[in-house]
Amino acid sequence: EGDAFGAAFGDPAEAVAAVQEIQQQIRAATWPAGEVVRVRMGLHYGEPKVRGDDYWGEDVHFAARVCAAAHGGQVVTSAAMRAAVPGSAALSLGHHGLKDFPTPRELFQLAFPGHDERFPAPRTLSTFRTNLPSIDAPLFGREDTLADVEQLLADGRRLVTLIGPGGVGKTRTAVALGERVASSYADGVAFVPLAAVDQAAVAAAVADATGAPRGGAGDDVAVIEHLRRRELLLVLDNCEHLPDAAAALIAPLLAEAPGVSVLATSQFPLDLTAEVVHRVPPLVVGRSGGPTSPPGSAITMFVERARARDASFTVADLDQVAEVCRLLDGLPLALELASARVRTTGVERLLAALRRDLDVLGAAGRDLPDRQRSLRAALEWTLSLLTEPEREVFAALGAFAESWSIEEAEQLFEGDLDELEVWDALTRLADASLVVVRGDGRFAMPERVRRHAVELLRAGLGDDRWRRRHAEVVGREFRELSLEVFVDCRRMLANLNDLLPEVLQALTWAKRDAPDLYRHVVGMAAPGLAQLGRLLVVAPDLPQLAPPGEVVHDQDDAAIAFALGLVHNMEWSTDTEAEVRLFERAAAGFAAHGDPRQVVTAHYRSSIASEISGSDPEAALRSLRDLRAVAEGIDDPRWVVEAARAEAAALVVEDAASRARRSEILERHGVGVGAYSVNHVFSESPIAHLEGDDLRAVALCGHAFRETPRQHLYLTLNLVKLLAWLLADAGHDEHAEELRSGVHAAYRARTGAEHGDLLASYAPSFAASAARLGDRLAVVRARGESLDYDALVDRALELADDLGTAEPGGPGQA
Repeated sequence: EGDAFGAAFGDPAEAVAAVQEIQQQIRAATWPAGEVVRVRMGLHYGEPKVRGDDYWGEDVHFAARVCAAAHGGQVVTSAAMRAAVPGSAALSLGHHGLKDFPTPRELFQLAFPGHDERFPAPRTLSTFRTNLPSIDAPLFGREDTLADVEQLLADGRRLVTLIGPGGVGKTRTAVALGERVASSYADGVAFVPLAAVDQAAVAAAVADATGAPRGGAGDDVAVIEHLRRRELLLVLDNCEHLPDAAAALIAPLLAEAPGVSVLATSQFPLDLTAEVVHRVPPLVVGRSGGPTSPPGSAITMFVERARARDASFTVADLDQVAEVCRLLDGLPLALELASARVRTTGVERLLAALRRDLDVLGAAGRDLPDRQRSLRAALEWTLSLLTEPEREVFAALGAFAESWSIEEAEQLFEGDLDELEVWDALTRLADASLVVVRGDGRFAMPERVRRHAVELLRAGLGDDRWRRRHAEVVGREFRELSLEVFVDCRRMLANLNDLLPEVLQALTWAKRDAPDLYRHVVGMAAPGLAQLGRLLVVAPDLPQLAPPGEVVHDQDDAAIAFALGLVHNMEWSTDTEAEVRLFERAAAGFAAHGDPRQVVTAHYRSSIASEISGSDPEAALRSLRDLRAVAEGIDDPRWVVEAARAEAAALVVEDAASRARRSEILERHGVGVGAYSVNHVFSESPIAHLEGDDLRAVALCGHAFRETPRQHLYLTLNLVKLLAWLLADAGHDEHAEELRSGVHAAYRARTGAEHGDLLASYAPSFAASAARLGDRLAVVRARGESLDYDALVDRALELADDLGTAEPGGPGQA
């Protein structure tokens, strides 16, 4: 049991004999460096229950309490044990209260030759002092926190600070921990509430809680002197508003009172060398959609507290309860408020109201401090502890829709704060749990906190200024990320996807409130939106944003021309000449006003458009030559190599000579990780099919689905249609038409356009497959169209795995 051991004996006399022998050998042993080892022991006689190889039950629990009452070198026995071995010498220690056993029990000290030392009073409820408050509210989901902090204290860490946002349950956790470890401290636990105490009265509050004499200006000296020889856990609750005064008392106390440990609660660390900070997290929400939720989860607390107020409360839809808990970030105070409100509103109406405004929760019980009676009060208390510049940073960060990187924060405050000041502000906000660091390293605000920041921003703390900066920062970064397509395509897609909510918010705000900025943000965002299949967000506005005539005056003109070319591509336009002309105009504009990387991407798009159309092979070759020439001027060799691979991507796989040229390029340069890499397996599959290896072609599709980032809408849906074509040619008509119709529906939903055929071979194969289905065609198409994007891709992967390893059936077989 931890660092303790239990032993069971069939004969109580043998147990007594064993205890005596162990204590004598420990005392007689020679220990390193002249140390003396003293072991406490307890004896109890009873009948435990047995489960497998384990003993359990009340007698086992009582034996542990008897042992815990002993001091090092002492053997304490229960009355039952003394009665079972009447010949043993034992000294009565009186009746004592043992934790979890309400009736006082008589304890005895076992005496035997050479072992009759007198010890202090047993370490029981009767001998230590505690003033822990009684809290009726149950504690949810804190077992891990209690175990971790208990272990820290047991390991000799003498200052542990529980930090977390207001309402997360720091005080309740500290009280539970005090109750749990009280018997480990000879002089018990002293609880010091500091919420209503000012800087000058901290030592006096500690004196009152510990029984130290009051000495006016010398209260701190009196406290230290009083505690110098005591073994005690001091709980300092709510230190956040007086960290200097608390630290000024704690530091000398730890130095001069070696038996005292301190457990503090605060919204900020105390910044002392000896301090171990333990963050109290919100409750986990648990998985939605299941019949149950994890014990101690936010869902469990919400349901149990709602039932405590109304025994008839039932859960009709656990997903709705989970959504309530997510909106409230698993914060116990918020869950307490929500569970009180739900008896009036019901879960569904409460959820709808919370989506609009978290203030609908109202106030908590009158017995709570004012700062904890509502979410707004808790947040305002926390903000009151910040400096004015820190509050301004907090409000400005409300311009972000979901998350931000440290670099984005630095750019947001560029010219107002230097790098270190930004770092310090973020650290301070993170310490206060107003900002959290996500697993991917980006910063975010809990939803209830973000709404408060947005409210402050709108109330006059520079809304227009910070939102304009936000739009410029995220637009510029989005453009920069999209230019990584030739460097690391998969990383680019993941990063673009992380930044997408910020860009969408910036576009919405700029279109409504800053028309002068909107065109610039659209130009920066369009390439990345196209990569993610989100170009429809700005596509309808592009014709009005385009400059008149053919002349490109600046980078924004070039960017709009490039975006219009992307719209042609998105719509599978047959006007290839117009598409190529737009990309070439963009390339010329970027060459004059932009970045050589943008020139390369424009030429790349132009060459792909020319090659796919097949109408002007010479134009495609010209674009490829231009692309390579510009890439050689970029100070990054990866662009030169990827420019060479661009030719492999542009080659039509249906032509044998093109396939040979493609192989030659790849043997020289490899696949890489840039733009070509995500197309490679996609190209391998139709080549295998054209060479007659259908099983390998389908299996390669399955591999490609795993290699292709789902954020890449165009490539993913092209891959699904490729698999549909393979299945159509193999006679799996229902599967082929289900996937093909699903592609068209998903593409139409995301882009507003119809999906086109990448290979000329598709049309006759799909026509033949549809004809074979006959009357079943409409039902199969409806089934495919009912699949959303992720379900469609999952279905395609399932079919590729199943059919890529089995012989396909004959024509018409589904």
